[in-house]
Amino acid sequence: NAPVPGGAGILSSSNISNSSITINWSKANDNITIQGNLQYILYSSLANNLDTVSNIEANGNPIGNFTTDINTLNVTGLN
Repeated sequence: NAPVPGGAGILSSSNISNSSITINWSKANDNITIQGNLQYILYSSLANNLDTVSNIEANGNPIGNFTTDINTLNVTGLN
């Protein structure tokens, strides 16, 4: 089974500036992989088109690489 998003998959933001933002979320759960081994990657898009995994893969731009056991990411280099 696919991991179940923590906090219903809702993201929050903090430390917002002209060139950076911190994205926060609750960790997912999975009945096969222990929570500390789950990996996360964030995607961005300039359009409102990241509503399904298929659309994320087709339209999104990955921010960084898959990272294990995180629930926050500081995104820098924004314009």
